[in-house]
Amino acid sequence: MDTTGIIENKKKRRSCYSEADLEKIREKAHTIWEKKCQSFNTALNDWLDAEREIRKQLSMEHKESGEYTEDEVGKIKVRAQGLHEEKIKSLNTALDDWLEAEQEVERELKKKMTVRDLFGLWFERLFAISSSLCQQGGTSSSGDIYRDIDQHYVEMMSDVMN
Repeated sequence: MDTTGIIENKKKRRSCYSEADLEKIREKAHTIWEKKCQSFNTALNDWLDAEREIRKQLSMEHKESGEYTEDEVGKIKVRAQGLHEEKIKSLNTALDDWLEAEQEVERELKKKMTVRDLFGLWFERLFAISSSLCQQGGTSSSGDIYRDIDQHYVEMMSDVMN
């Protein structure tokens, strides 16, 4: 998987955060990672889960562990390994954990947006629109410009509200 674009995008977004926000993201990413690792438990838990599944599947609930045939033990072993591999696959990369934490912090920050922040965001977008128009050489009509500005305003408010 090529993560170059994701990493570059992360670097750009990262420059938008204060050090306090970055620290929150780091802490959340670590917490997310810890929760995922706790689900690993032990090989014994994987074996016991597999044993329960196979006992039910093969209708051998009446048997004691010492009465299993070699074939039954082999099936339990294969299933236990499968359960362990499923757990490993469920773990994401550190980058995924970072992105998940970053999204949580962004949601928190959006909830805390002040009127001043909203105006600042709007003027940043308005500046970007006007810069883009200047680079085009002013070929757009005023109706197009107002529609473009209206559309950006709607998108910004949608972003802020979500």
